Amino acid sequence: MNKYQKSILLLGLFVIVLMGFFPPWDFSFEGSDVIRSGPYAFIFSPPTYKPYGIEGIPRINTFRLLVQWGVTVVFISGLLLFPDNRS
Repeated sequence: MNKYQKSILLLGLFVIVLMGFFPPWDFSFEGSDVIRSGPYAFIFSPPTYKPYGIEGIPRINTFRLLVQWGVTVVFISGLLLFPDNRS
């Protein structure tokens, strides 16, 4: 593994960790099947959503987070297959 590939791998790991610290959130409402998509927010400080005075219950959108991680892994893997040919 050359220096270019190591830097790409470290960058990919950094992006994946950053996505884990700022995941996508959803809001559900008690007594309702409605789920609203929310913003990205720090994992230890979930966002709030209070439409019409009804408190939304925040939860991490794990499906969207896993898709993001998967796309990142595929993209980084593709970059690792093409070594730097600069002289």
